[in-house]
Amino acid sequence: MGFLTKSTNSKLGATPSHGNPASTTALNTELNNVARNTDDTAKARALVEQGADLSSTNGPSWRHTPLHQAAFHGRYEMAKTLVELGAPLDLHSNPCGRGATGTPLELARGGGHHKIAAMLEAAAKGGATGGATGGATAPSASRSKARGTWHKYTNVDMCCQGDVEIIGDWKTAHTIDSLKRIVEEKGYSAVCIGSFGHAALKSFDYQLTKEHCKPSAGYTNELHIWFPEGASAKPTREVPARLGVPAGFTFHAGHGEATRSDQIGTISSGGIEGHCFGGDRFSAPLQWAAMIGDVAAIEALVAHGHDPNHKMGGWFDSEPLGWAASFGQCKAIEALVAAGADPRRPANLAGNTPLSDAQREGHHKAIDLLNEYLTEKRPIGPVVAKGTPVAVATSADLGAPWWRSSVVGGEAVGSSGATLVAPPLHVMVDKLRGELGLPSEMPMAKLVDRAVAELGVEVGKSASVFEKAEAAWRALV
Repeated sequence: MGFLTKSTNSKLGATPSHGNPASTTALNTELNNVARNTDDTAKARALVEQGADLSSTNGPSWRHTPLHQAAFHGRYEMAKTLVELGAPLDLHSNPCGRGATGTPLELARGGGHHKIAAMLEAAAKGGATGGATGGATAPSASRSKARGTWHKYTNVDMCCQGDVEIIGDWKTAHTIDSLKRIVEEKGYSAVCIGSFGHAALKSFDYQLTKEHCKPSAGYTNELHIWFPEGASAKPTREVPARLGVPAGFTFHAGHGEATRSDQIGTISSGGIEGHCFGGDRFSAPLQWAAMIGDVAAIEALVAHGHDPNHKMGGWFDSEPLGWAASFGQCKAIEALVAAGADPRRPANLAGNTPLSDAQREGHHKAIDLLNEYLTEKRPIGPVVAKGTPVAVATSADLGAPWWRSSVVGGEAVGSSGATLVAPPLHVMVDKLRGELGLPSEMPMAKLVDRAVAELGVEVGKSASVFEKAEAAWRALV
């Protein structure tokens, strides 16, 4: 298997990856790299003949097939060849800010690769792809004769999210019914029209509901949501229960370390709160605290049970660390990482990591700080005192009741001899979920209460979620 064919005479691994993650096999990795980084269609054909899987991806974080790669990077001949060879047209991937579900069509359209987009649309309709129809698949019968119901809502929206088609001055060529037919035929989720003049067709990989939306800020609108039935039905996505804030909680006044006048202006004017937080900063208080650099609020919220890696469902599943990085809040970054936020987590639905957020906004101190975490110059996890790293409990430590007996000089120690503290809240919650077999979608606070009840742990009525979780976690280990 060292060579492909006599004609190509190319070894596997010969194509540079340029940072592209590996696929499941060397053959599939080579095809993914060829589609992403070259225009060598002959080699792509040879790899498929050798058995390379056109549905294989570059790992769970990105989920890009060879066709996704060609569409994203604007390689028309490569995309056309892959379609001819039978590449699937409708697989979802990390959209990287181009659309809602990351189909090849969305990646091409979002990158301005209009020739590729037109070819993919023709292929999806069963038409020509510039000379061949090999891998094209027509819309399914279930979509051409879609079954389901429509629900209309007023002045709620998923603003700027899930938009796959924007139709300007839609009334000149469409009606509400014709827009709905497009949604049904293409498997989209909703139609949004309003005082803004255009129509936004939205698509999500889960069943959109009113509960996923927030009040419209600064405009009026109608949101028509499609609820398909049968084979076209989409999976549900639970709306997490809203976790409150501690008694007497307030955010600090000011903007922390934010230095850019335009960013400070969007905070003080209410622009960010209205546009991204649906007019309510308490809908994602940890993200708000991260954005304004409020370290005391971050610590209070985490102690109350807020997940430091909480995804902000109303805004691209963005996490607190990304907000801190976007606004150059280095102290907030340190506080979040100490609480359990992880800068190594996959990109959000807009395709951004905390590092790329900081790079996009030009916050050089935040870039340097995040790189220190990513290169392990700084430990990721809690600290006992400022600048003093500690060891988080490991599997070796969990075998003994270290909090009772493994104490040196009044402090718990781990197997490494370093000062030992309990893991971050989300780590303890993951342990409880796995050991007790609790549902992955169960909200954190509800899960902790369930664990406390099942384990028969006694906690005070005023105990925080963190204190309850630690008590239950200790009962397990």
